[in-house]
Amino acid sequence: MKKSIRLFCCSMVLLMITSLSCQAGDTNADVDAVKAVIQKHGQAFDSKSAVDTAAFYADNAVIMGTGEGELYVGKEAIANALSQFFSSFDKETREVTFNEVHVNGDTAWTMSNVTFTATVKDKESTYQLNISRVLTKKDGNWLCVAEHFSHLVGGK
Repeated sequence: MKKSIRLFCCSMVLLMITSLSCQAGDTNADVDAVKAVIQKHGQAFDSKSAVDTAAFYADNAVIMGTGEGELYVGKEAIANALSQFFSSFDKETREVTFNEVHVNGDTAWTMSNVTFTATVKDKESTYQLNISRVLTKKDGNWLCVAEHFSHLVGGK
């Protein structure tokens, strides 16, 4: 269960910590706004604040992983999973190897690949995630409404 929570939370952190790359033609104020929201989410994650980190998600957001039990529906469930996750590591770092954001009207989508290294009592654990998200703009604010993360299982 702890591994599932760790994978879930790491997926949330990915896009908020890094600046997102975008394809030509997607550079506009909304792309910048999505990047800013993701960066703020990353700062909240770094501070291990479940409430501030969950603020990135809409009230009815759904996060789904690939494993059993990796389904979190609603901001309260997300905040609870974050609280458990934050207690499971001392420190974590990430390296983004692929990252995109696109905006079309009041909808944005992102796709990323990231390698996470979590430290617990001086022991490191490294894993990779693919993460995709859909955000919508409501009352001028970008919120994540759907997120999917998958743990890479193929050999490298």
